[in-house]
Amino acid sequence: MPANLDKLQTDLLSVLLANGDLGKLREIVLELKAQLERGANGSPKSRAHNRWPRERQALQEKLAADFAEDLTFEYRVDPAIVGGLVIRVGDKLIDTSITTRLNRMRDQLASVVR
Repeated sequence: MPANLDKLQTDLLSVLLANGDLGKLREIVLELKAQLERGANGSPKSRAHNRWPRERQALQEKLAADFAEDLTFEYRVDPAIVGGLVIRVGDKLIDTSITTRLNRMRDQLASVVR
Protein backbone atom coordinates (compact mmCIF):
# COMPACT_ATOMS: atom_id res chain seq x y z
CA MET A 1 0.00 0.00 0.00
CA PRO A 2 1.12 3.57 -0.58
CA ALA A 3 2.85 5.10 2.45
CA ASN A 4 0.78 8.31 2.48
CA LEU A 5 -2.51 6.58 3.38
CA ASP A 6 -3.77 6.58 6.96
CA LYS A 7 -4.73 3.35 8.76
CA LEU A 8 -8.46 3.63 8.07
CA GLN A 9 -7.87 4.18 4.35
CA THR A 10 -5.38 1.31 4.21
CA ASP A 11 -7.74 -1.04 6.07
CA LEU A 12 -10.68 -0.19 3.81
CA LEU A 13 -8.67 -0.62 0.64
CA SER A 14 -7.10 -3.86 1.92
CA VAL A 15 -10.50 -5.39 2.59
CA LEU A 16 -11.88 -4.27 -0.77
CA LEU A 17 -8.80 -5.58 -2.56
CA ALA A 18 -8.81 -8.92 -0.70
CA ASN A 19 -12.48 -9.46 -1.53
CA GLY A 20 -12.15 -8.38 -5.15
CA ASP A 21 -14.45 -5.43 -4.49
CA LEU A 22 -12.17 -2.52 -5.37
CA GLY A 23 -14.62 -1.56 -8.12
CA LYS A 24 -17.18 -0.73 -5.41
CA LEU A 25 -15.06 2.12 -4.00
CA ARG A 26 -16.99 4.84 -5.85
CA GLU A 27 -20.32 3.39 -4.69
CA ILE A 28 -19.06 3.33 -1.09
CA VAL A 29 -17.90 6.94 -1.28
CA LEU A 30 -21.24 8.09 -2.70
CA GLU A 31 -23.12 6.28 0.08
CA LEU A 32 -20.86 7.77 2.75
CA LYS A 33 -21.44 11.22 1.26
CA ALA A 34 -25.21 10.67 1.32
CA GLN A 35 -25.04 9.56 4.96
CA LEU A 36 -23.00 12.63 5.90
CA GLU A 37 -25.52 14.88 4.19
CA ARG A 38 -28.39 13.21 6.04
CA GLY A 39 -26.66 13.51 9.42
CA ALA A 40 -26.65 11.01 12.29
CA ASN A 41 -30.42 10.92 12.71
CA GLY A 42 -31.24 10.63 9.00
CA SER A 43 -32.36 14.22 8.65
CA PRO A 44 -30.57 16.65 6.34
CA LYS A 45 -27.41 18.03 7.89
CA SER A 46 -27.13 21.78 8.21
CA ARG A 47 -24.18 23.95 9.07
CA ALA A 48 -24.20 26.69 11.67
CA HIS A 49 -24.34 29.91 9.68
CA ASN A 50 -22.09 31.85 12.06
CA ARG A 51 -19.17 29.40 11.69
CA TRP A 52 -18.61 29.59 7.92
CA PRO A 53 -17.73 33.31 7.82
CA ARG A 54 -14.98 32.70 10.43
CA GLU A 55 -13.62 29.80 8.39
CA ARG A 56 -13.64 31.94 5.24
CA GLN A 57 -11.87 34.77 7.02
CA ALA A 58 -9.17 32.44 8.37
CA LEU A 59 -8.70 30.89 4.93
CA GLN A 60 -8.45 34.29 3.26
CA GLU A 61 -5.90 35.51 5.81
CA LYS A 62 -3.78 32.36 5.39
CA LEU A 63 -3.81 32.55 1.60
CA ALA A 64 -3.01 36.28 1.60
CA ALA A 65 -0.06 35.63 3.93
CA ASP A 66 1.20 32.64 1.92
CA PHE A 67 0.95 34.31 -1.46
CA ALA A 68 1.67 37.90 -0.37
CA GLU A 69 -0.71 39.19 -2.98
CA ASP A 70 -3.84 41.28 -3.09
CA LEU A 71 -6.28 38.43 -3.68
CA THR A 72 -9.91 38.45 -4.75
CA PHE A 73 -12.00 35.59 -3.39
CA GLU A 74 -14.84 33.81 -5.16
CA TYR A 75 -16.71 30.92 -3.55
CA ARG A 76 -18.65 28.23 -5.41
CA VAL A 77 -20.20 24.96 -4.29
CA ASP A 78 -19.34 21.99 -6.51
CA PRO A 79 -20.99 18.71 -5.43
CA ALA A 80 -18.66 16.80 -7.77
CA ILE A 81 -15.71 17.26 -5.42
CA VAL A 82 -17.66 15.46 -2.63
CA GLY A 83 -15.89 17.46 0.08
CA GLY A 84 -12.78 19.52 0.73
CA LEU A 85 -11.56 22.56 -1.17
CA VAL A 86 -10.14 23.41 -4.56
CA ILE A 87 -8.26 26.71 -4.46
CA ARG A 88 -6.75 28.51 -7.44
CA VAL A 89 -4.28 31.33 -7.00
CA GLY A 90 -2.88 32.45 -10.33
CA ASP A 91 -1.43 29.36 -11.98
CA LYS A 92 -1.24 27.43 -8.69
CA LEU A 93 -3.87 24.84 -7.73
CA ILE A 94 -4.45 23.54 -4.20
CA ASP A 95 -6.80 20.57 -4.38
CA THR A 96 -7.84 18.91 -1.12
CA SER A 97 -11.08 17.48 -2.51
CA ILE A 98 -12.25 14.00 -1.56
CA THR A 99 -12.69 13.17 -5.24
CA THR A 100 -9.04 13.92 -6.01
CA ARG A 101 -7.86 11.97 -2.95
CA LEU A 102 -9.93 8.94 -3.98
CA ASN A 103 -8.67 9.14 -7.56
CA ARG A 104 -5.07 9.20 -6.28
CA MET A 105 -5.73 6.20 -4.01
CA ARG A 106 -7.31 4.32 -6.93
CA ASP A 107 -4.33 5.08 -9.16
CA GLN A 108 -1.84 4.09 -6.46
CA LEU A 109 -3.67 0.83 -5.79
CA ALA A 110 -3.91 0.08 -9.48
CA SER A 111 -0.14 0.49 -9.79
CA VAL A 112 0.40 -1.90 -6.86
CA VAL A 113 -2.00 -4.53 -8.25
CA ARG A 114 -0.45 -4.54 -11.75
